[in-house]
Amino acid sequence: GRFLVLLGITWIVPKSLLADGVLYIGIGIILLGFCYFKHRSGYKFSKFTLYLGLCALVLGFADYFDVDIPLLPLVLIFWGLSMIFSFYKKKPIDNSIE
Repeated sequence: GRFLVLLGITWIVPKSLLADGVLYIGIGIILLGFCYFKHRSGYKFSKFTLYLGLCALVLGFADYFDVDIPLLPLVLIFWGLSMIFSFYKKKPIDNSIE
């Protein structure tokens, strides 16, 4: 529902009144807020949603500040970071023989 409201507002309000990147920033805030409230409620949240929200925020601020950041390298960076952080979270295997 929040996405539809955000999309409707960005279509109704004239482009001259909205800053560049507002749609991406709004999507990023919605996705990150969704992850935050799921975590606070004791539920597991999807890391994909988290990284998608971060990508949307970065793209939105890049558009706002008129910086050209390609989407695919940004997604690959966040995907690689998620793999690195998940590697360090895993518990070591106990190789002791009993």
